[in-house]
Amino acid sequence: MVKSLTGRESEVVPCIGCQACHGGITTALGVSCVLNPATGHELEPAPEPAVRARRVLVLGSGVAGLELARVAAVRGHDVTVVTGELPFGGLLALRARVPGAAEVGDGVRWFRRTLSDRGVRVVRDAPAGEHDVTVSAVPGARHPLPAVAGSSAVVGAEDVLSGGARLDGSVDRVAVVGPGLLAGETALFLAATGRRVTLVATGERAMADAHPLVAGTTAHRLARLGARTVTGATPLAPVDGHAEPFDLVVDAMGWRPAEGPGIPVGDDWDAFAQRLLVRNATRLARTL
Repeated sequence: MVKSLTGRESEVVPCIGCQACHGGITTALGVSCVLNPATGHELEPAPEPAVRARRVLVLGSGVAGLELARVAAVRGHDVTVVTGELPFGGLLALRARVPGAAEVGDGVRWFRRTLSDRGVRVVRDAPAGEHDVTVSAVPGARHPLPAVAGSSAVVGAEDVLSGGARLDGSVDRVAVVGPGLLAGETALFLAATGRRVTLVATGERAMADAHPLVAGTTAHRLARLGARTVTGATPLAPVDGHAEPFDLVVDAMGWRPAEGPGIPVGDDWDAFAQRLLVRNATRLARTL
């Protein structure tokens, strides 16, 4: 409130409606925010200035990577963020392209302003070996796609949402395969283009990783656009008696958590998983 009353609205961390804060209640981990990990931890001291300024390279510009860059810059480090193949904002930026999810783009814009004010450089690529510290904040390895039958092509969900997979008029019947909200929102993105979409959920219910409010709203929008949902699927086979193949299968299985020593930092579509990665990023940035 003080920031708004003093004309500093641009400094206010926006709410993007991801419901990650409520997820903490149901898992007994407390309330916090995917964009502002200090929420719920107000008694912790602010980050201290670094003893020695270092050149920090962050590979990946998802929310966790951007938070790490922000905290490192606050501490006085010289920080560069490499976006790589994904747009600035990583998976959150792709999610902002889904119908009904535009408000999550407010978080991307807030980070862009904040990092610019802190002097953080954002580049598509950077040479290796020119930095004192390099942190990987990209999604982990893909979950394997179940056996797929009756399809002429398979593409990744991120390629569909980014426009990297060019879908011409011959692509009409599309199956989107995955257990979580990534699959549901990718299906919604495609259904909004007028294509005949089937969401093939590999679990007992679709979008199991999403807050019920988000999952329910997405399911309602899919139904209004005529999309079908099949649950409990393992291999993809003809659905509802339709023997003809799909024109396209979209791999929306998601990514495994990053592996390796130290505190994991990465990117994820699941807002609650993303919130935990952001918390990890803050902890790591305080140690650099």
